[in-house]
Amino acid sequence: SKGITFANVVAGEEPLLAGIVDINPEKQGRYAALTGVPVLSPANLNDLRPDVILLMNENYTFEVTNLLNEIGVAACIQDISQVLHLAA
Repeated sequence: SKGITFANVVAGEEPLLAGIVDINPEKQGRYAALTGVPVLSPANLNDLRPDVILLMNENYTFEVTNLLNEIGVAACIQDISQVLHLAA
């Protein structure tokens, strides 16, 4: 739900997010309400090849880093709280 809320906050005419990644298969293949941002599986990251991944919860940094290493995606991982702190 944090990812959906974030997508709604940054929504605009020019999309800033390529997608929201969720490990829950029940959520994958759907779209965020209001913005239409797709909810993707981690495997979709191979196709997207993102430069930056924003984490909504820093507690998952280790897990996400390991997953990205396993699937061969080299992206900069940023915790959203750090990003928002820099913008303030």
